[in-house]
Amino acid sequence: MRSRLADEFQKHLGVRSRIFLSHIRRATKGKAGYVNTHPFYRRFGQKTWIFAHNGTIDSGQLSFSSKEFSPIGETDSELVFCSLLSWLGNGGIQLTVNNGFTLLHEKLQEINQLGTLKLIFRDVKNLFVYHDRSGHLGLYCLLCQTPYIQSFQTTRPTPNSQFGGGHRSR
Repeated sequence: MRSRLADEFQKHLGVRSRIFLSHIRRATKGKAGYVNTHPFYRRFGQKTWIFAHNGTIDSGQLSFSSKEFSPIGETDSELVFCSLLSWLGNGGIQLTVNNGFTLLHEKLQEINQLGTLKLIFRDVKNLFVYHDRSGHLGLYCLLCQTPYIQSFQTTRPTPNSQFGGGHRSR
């Protein structure tokens, strides 16, 4: 089943993807302009990584050393993205169910100490969503494998699950 919006993207723009990621930026750090426009993307580990962030981080406190990943623009968001990729590369971390998601969650909680952090982070296979709303820190990931089925049930991580986070029913 395809959406009408996906059909329009493909028809008029020639764009085709399983996941579209967009973000409307408030511009609390960095000027409005192409280099500061979300989502940001980089090639790393034979994958294309995509990132969008909502919030404000004290970028003066966010330190990392990487010659491979340097921000092009002026946003704290791109700095967070580059620091995550640097952390993955320098640590040789693979984002797998066995250990990577827990490590990523811990890293995001560490960065979250520097301000507000809500983000979407994606590689070729996985989509990660992190938020800190109401002091509730969580990382969520939907795991899908082929063959895909049209109807499926998702589960939310509990506070004690390997993904951390958890979810409160509303």
